[in-house]
Amino acid sequence: MIRFTACFSLENLSIPDFSKQLCYNGSTIGDVISTDRKKTNLKDDKMLAKLKKVKFNSEGKNPVYKAILECPEGKELYIHFDYSLTKKNYGPLEVSYNGVHQGTKLAWYTRDIEKTTVDNFLKKIAVVMNKKYGYELEQ
Repeated sequence: MIRFTACFSLENLSIPDFSKQLCYNGSTIGDVISTDRKKTNLKDDKMLAKLKKVKFNSEGKNPVYKAILECPEGKELYIHFDYSLTKKNYGPLEVSYNGVHQGTKLAWYTRDIEKTTVDNFLKKIAVVMNKKYGYELEQ
């Protein structure tokens, strides 16, 4: 994601140091860039939501996960997802947010609240569950 911000310089419109330019909200461009990097950092292992209950099933073709998470706003997020061994990615099968069924749509939550991708978010949950149940994915 590329974010453009309207900026200006207070020094007769000269640009001595690009990162020192002031943006419309009073912060510098350097601040905005570093904040955006933090928001989109996919390597960050910390989730805002906390795991409350988990279930794991590895009997079928693909491992299946069920998790109930407590979101930062105090609401409850239920995710039923699996790992596709052929595609090598995680995908939601069912999502419910605060009792409202969302189908398989989870991107709105991961993008707006967790600031990550759906696959990366589900991977974080699965790593915790795999460790708890002693399961290793086939590589």
